[in-house]
This record gives sequence, C-alpha cells and structure tokens, in this order.
Amino acid sequence: MTVYVLPENFSKTYAGVFIYPYQAVQASKNNKVVLQENLISFLIHGEKRIYYQEKDVCVRPGQLVMVQKGHCLMSENIMDRAYGYRSILMFFSDQQLADFKAKYDRYIPRLLPEDQRKEIPLVIDCDEFIHHFLVSLQQIHAFSQGGVSEKIRQLKWEEILLYLLDKHPVSLTSLLFQSDKIHREAAFRKIIEHQGDTPLTIEELAFLSHMSVSTFKRKFRAVYQATPGQWYFRKKMERAARLLQNKENPSEIYHQLGFESLSSFVQSFKKFYGITPKAFQKENMTVLK
Repeated sequence: MTVYVLPENFSKTYAGVFIYPYQAVQASKNNKVVLQENLISFLIHGEKRIYYQEKDVCVRPGQLVMVQKGHCLMSENIMDRAYGYRSILMFFSDQQLADFKAKYDRYIPRLLPEDQRKEIPLVIDCDEFIHHFLVSLQQIHAFSQGGVSEKIRQLKWEEILLYLLDKHPVSLTSLLFQSDKIHREAAFRKIIEHQGDTPLTIEELAFLSHMSVSTFKRKFRAVYQATPGQWYFRKKMERAARLLQNKENPSEIYHQLGFESLSSFVQSFKKFYGITPKAFQKENMTVLK
C-alpha cells in the first residue's frame, strides 16, 4: 500500500505555512498518511474519516479538523459526483506554533491539568466567519498566479488560529500547546536545523542534545519521520534546487553542497527529483518567464 507523505507529496520545496487546495474524484479508504507537519483541513465537499492513534473521527462538509503531525489513516468519501471531494489544507510546523505562542502568549489561557488532555484530532463546526475566511483563501489562490507569498500565508494562518483561540480557547490550547513538549521539540529542532555549510556528526549532535547516539536517532525519527541521513539528504537537495533557481551553475555549486564531484551531484539530484540539475533549471526558468 502506498504511503502518502504530506505535505512533501504536494511540494518538495514548501516553506513556512503551506496551503493546498486539495481535490479528488475517487473515494479512498484507509490511506496510510505520514503528516510531516500539523494540519488544519477545511472540508468543502465529501466526507473524511481519520484514524489517529487510538481515536477515529468523521469530518463532514462545513467542518474543520485539526491534526497533529504523525502517522494516521485517512478515508475520503464522495457524496456528490458533481463536486467530488474538496478541501483546503493548511500545514504548519511545531516551530511556528512555538513562535505563535510566544507572540500571542497574553491571549492564551492557562489550563488546569484536567483540561490538558483533550483528544486529537479535534473537529470544529465552521461558523460564518470561518466560511468567509475560506472564501478569502480561495480568492487569494485564484488571483495569485505566481503563488501566494509566504507573508500572506503566515498572516492567514495567524488569523484563523487567533479566531479559533478566541472561540474554542480550551480545546485549541490543549491541542496545540499541551505541556512543554513543543518547547522541548523546538529546542531539538533548533540544534538540528541551525547549522552552517558543514554539518555536525551524529555524535556531535547527540552530545548537543544531551542524548546518547541511540536515543538521538530514535528522537530524530520521531520528530522528522526519517533517519538523519535521509533528512539531511533531502535538505541538501532542497538547497540545491534553490541555488539552481537562482541561476547558479551546477558545476559551481556541487562542492559547496558537500559532493566530491559534479557527476555524483547530478546522480543524486536526478535520483531525488527525477531530472538532471540542468533540466530542472531550464524547466524552472521556463515557468518563471
């Protein structure tokens, strides 16, 4: 059975808050899904069922569901073939949640211990404000032919989170900010992600994280759903893509990416993206014209 990795399957170069208008014309049952980021899914047409850990929920049109990153099973039913299945997906990271919490801390209620155990996923009925919010998202996408800017995506995400925090304070706070897990994970991510051009070794990263190597590897897989080698390779390829989009020559960037030869870089790039660096560059230059 295929495993869907989201949002990577939608875009290998996504950054910041990622918003994706999703459509399907066929029903599906118990798709294996790895959520790399946290998710708000606004259901427009169809029906969704999510199995997450020990809980399953059904989401219907006019509802949204919030799911923390991790592994889940998703089924999609089509109620009217004229419309198919449609939803708007909004992905966001734990680091963004930590930044949101720091920025808007004065608006976030302090929960009692019994309120910190709200189950996920969390399903919420969309009111008139949220319906208008969805219309604004659809209009932004319709009129942004070159893609919605990261600043606008961030702003719209903060808008809906602040509104949900105002209308569903206990549920949202317990779901997104339970205990100090996000802060601990944010600190772990900062060690991993804030490195220069010369990555540290696994042993060095484990030391900085106050962990043994074996504990570090288990923690890394739990946070990133990948081994350190897989994750760093993906980041290296994403950086390569950005350099190529900035018109850098493949023969001039392979060394700074850590490859010993141009041929090994070309081979790795093609394995990841399915095309050579030159073809990728030409394709992106054509799109930008």
